[in-house]
Amino acid sequence: MSLNLNVVNRPAVKPLLKTHLNTYTMSPELQRLAGRALMDRKFRDDLLADPEDAVNKAGLRLSPDEKERLKVAVAQTKTEMTSEQLEQLAVQLRDGRW
Repeated sequence: MSLNLNVVNRPAVKPLLKTHLNTYTMSPELQRLAGRALMDRKFRDDLLADPEDAVNKAGLRLSPDEKERLKVAVAQTKTEMTSEQLEQLAVQLRDGRW
């Protein structure tokens, strides 16, 4: 999955990404999670409210490290972005305007 650096450089996104030779990568499960969070507002709201429960209910199998990074990213997102800003970002990413 290739990401625009404007998105990658958001503090809330960086904890979810692993770097390898200066390239940002996401596991297939994190890609599924990100895609669903972009397309499904209820899932995104559930994810922000209780990341572990949302991941479990969605049947996603994240590693313990990914779960921890997700918690950090959710906490940062909650402090850095309003719900409206998060929705605008999701729409821009979904529509390819990033």
